[in-house]
Amino acid sequence: MSDIAGNSGTESIESAERLKRIKRRRIVLTPVRWLFGMLIFSLPALGPQNLYTKLPGMVFGALFFLQLLLERSLQAPNVGGQKKDRASYFWGWLGYYATFAVSVIDWKWFPVGWKPWAWNMYWIWAGIGLFILGQGLRVIAIVTLGRFFTAHVRVHKDHKVIQHGIYAYLRHPSYTGMLLVALSYVTLFASAYGYIAFFLFDLPGLLNRIRIEEKVLRKDLGRDYRDYCSRVKRLIPFVY
Repeated sequence: MSDIAGNSGTESIESAERLKRIKRRRIVLTPVRWLFGMLIFSLPALGPQNLYTKLPGMVFGALFFLQLLLERSLQAPNVGGQKKDRASYFWGWLGYYATFAVSVIDWKWFPVGWKPWAWNMYWIWAGIGLFILGQGLRVIAIVTLGRFFTAHVRVHKDHKVIQHGIYAYLRHPSYTGMLLVALSYVTLFASAYGYIAFFLFDLPGLLNRIRIEEKVLRKDLGRDYRDYCSRVKRLIPFVY
């Protein structure tokens, strides 16, 4: 989840082997993590039978598995360096989950006029397109940062500011990607409430994460990172 930029330097053989073992174990356990996630995500819909028997839920299940497989196989384990923050990770994912939950709740029990699942194939394809764009950005960010792309905010002794590739246009491309992935899931279910929840829960949680992360980087990486921030936008090229 992190967009901390760095330069890998020299690793010992033992450390490299340890990272490989952790990655292999995470890939093997991906199906278990996926099944657990599918169960948790189905709770707001009152069970898997209500969520995954309809086309939006089926497509979500496939995309969610692809998301887990890519991230668990490419993202570095949370080892090495100095951990600077954990709470922002928790609040970020809580907002992410809350947005999804609102999108799949059966709102027929509430006295409101919006239809919760007024989806059709146009919504499905739009959701798939947003997912491909968002997850593609995250994969590029993960590959660019290598072992420095971790779930929690960490700073290593050999950190340097990466300014090439996607990072020449965005300071936090993986967070832009994460927002697009969240919107893709909301779009699959064509949920008006989900879009509202996105701006109430998911976006604020991610902006808080960025605020904490940049505070750490400005302090630890100094002038190089401050100069980088003055030139490159956070989430949207040339805009924000």
